[in-house]
Amino acid sequence: MRKLAEHEMLQAIASGEPFCASLDDGAFELKIDEYCPYVGTAIHAGHRLREDLLTNCLLDDGARLLEEDPFTDRFVADFPITLVCRDSRYEYDLNRGPDSAVYDTAWGVEVWRDKLTDEQRAASLEKHARFYRVMRALAARIEQRCGGCMILDTHSYNYRIREHAAPPVFNIGTEQVDEERWRSVLDVFERELPRLPLPAIQSTLGWNAVFYGRGYQATVARQDLPRTLVVPLEVKKVFMDETTGEPFPDTIEAVRAGFSTLMAAASATFVRDHCGR
Repeated sequence: MRKLAEHEMLQAIASGEPFCASLDDGAFELKIDEYCPYVGTAIHAGHRLREDLLTNCLLDDGARLLEEDPFTDRFVADFPITLVCRDSRYEYDLNRGPDSAVYDTAWGVEVWRDKLTDEQRAASLEKHARFYRVMRALAARIEQRCGGCMILDTHSYNYRIREHAAPPVFNIGTEQVDEERWRSVLDVFERELPRLPLPAIQSTLGWNAVFYGRGYQATVARQDLPRTLVVPLEVKKVFMDETTGEPFPDTIEAVRAGFSTLMAAASATFVRDHCGR
């Protein structure tokens, strides 16, 4: 895979060039096979910590993996455009704004042996800012080129180590979504997700049942990208053993195939109802 500096990625996006590249420090990967109205993101798929943080972290690999979203990058891998973070959310959480993106504690647990220095925090926050500069530029270019942009903001959640009342296989959070404006597109998700075939699992869909869509990617779209819809989608960790990290390949592939079908239908409705106005 090519490695590009941030300014090179931004130049390629501005020129409408398809490309597949990792940011030069490996923080995230952007694939653009062709410019189309929808993007798949997996902002918590990564597990990397830079060396100065790794030696200072109180959590081992297994503990960090519990709250990361492994394999979610595979769910969107067939989309023409994907944006995948390879750094751990324990370095900077892209689901949070800059004021809270770097943890001191997470889920009630201390993260760092020694308090982070101002320089360490600044380095992590700059990586957070770079991601969102690229994300904004990408969505704005798609808005300009296609008339609108739809982002599937893909996450996963634990259901064995935490109790939820009737946790659905799929959860869409709409707290930052204008449901009236985007109703026809949301209706596609409501129709298609419960039909998604999974091995020995009945697909179910909840709306704001477990998570509410309060993440920062949706905030950025709401504030800065007037023709972009972010759909925050959580997948119950039925595709892996959440305590050991062992993947269930058949289920992962079923979700991947199902998401491709889902987004083909959703994007057709999105284009019909929102990209010509």
